[in-house]
Amino acid sequence: MDIAVSVGAPQGVSVSRSGIITAWSCRPGESIESGKSAVTLDGVPLVSLSTSVPLWRDLSVGDDGADVSALEAELARLGYAVDGNGTLSYRDLAAFSKLASSVGADVKDVVPRDAVVWLPAAAVEVDKCEIGLGSNVSAGQLLASVSADVEVAPVALPEGRIPGPRLLNAFGEPLALGDAGELPTDLPAGLVRKSPLFREAVGGSDNVTSVTLKGTAVLATPVQVAAVPATAVQVLDNGNGCVFTDTSPYAVKIVGSEFGNSFVLFADATPPTSVLSSVPKEHQECG
Repeated sequence: MDIAVSVGAPQGVSVSRSGIITAWSCRPGESIESGKSAVTLDGVPLVSLSTSVPLWRDLSVGDDGADVSALEAELARLGYAVDGNGTLSYRDLAAFSKLASSVGADVKDVVPRDAVVWLPAAAVEVDKCEIGLGSNVSAGQLLASVSADVEVAPVALPEGRIPGPRLLNAFGEPLALGDAGELPTDLPAGLVRKSPLFREAVGGSDNVTSVTLKGTAVLATPVQVAAVPATAVQVLDNGNGCVFTDTSPYAVKIVGSEFGNSFVLFADATPPTSVLSSVPKEHQECG
């Protein structure tokens, strides 16, 4: 089946103030994660944070707006208790203070925008480290180039399929699909980008905006089907059919065909050991 993948534009990670880099955990191929610290300026760890709206100002209690809502949402995702009403509260400030403290920073009265390194996703994979330890950087300077984000569209599951949860095989490990073919909402972008299918499709280009990959969807719990000659099946409506023995008809669900064979799922819990190779001229109907 086809898997449509949208590829975003390449992104960068930068700082909002100047200083000397005194710690820098940047390695190509590794991830920078929201809620942690990857860089320290002048001995002060900065908080890596992925928000839908980058922080563009210092935030004080009582401030409101889209940037506050974005901060609250990410703090909540990281497991901190917030009010979540779009207005910075003392509770929200305490949550950010706890986060900053967890990486070794001291934040009390405000949420300083220059204490945050904005990330375009919850985890980004480093393509290239643009500067090194000991570098003197200025506000807005690029620290690292990171891989573009990817978004995988729901896959189209076939009509008349056998009911049951399915797994998608495409990215190196099976992924659970929703009833409509949706992939997990927390699908790591790195898992997609690092897969051989994606790397082959992109071919090392930085200008790809979308690719179509090939994958397979399988039942999470296998079921036993039988292969019978196609001529043995009386085809009814909606993928249903009948096969026959010398004495009885058996209702089946037709689930596939290949090389002159039909693959069927018996409705009866005890299927026959063999069936006639063709539909008898005179026969009973399936019950």
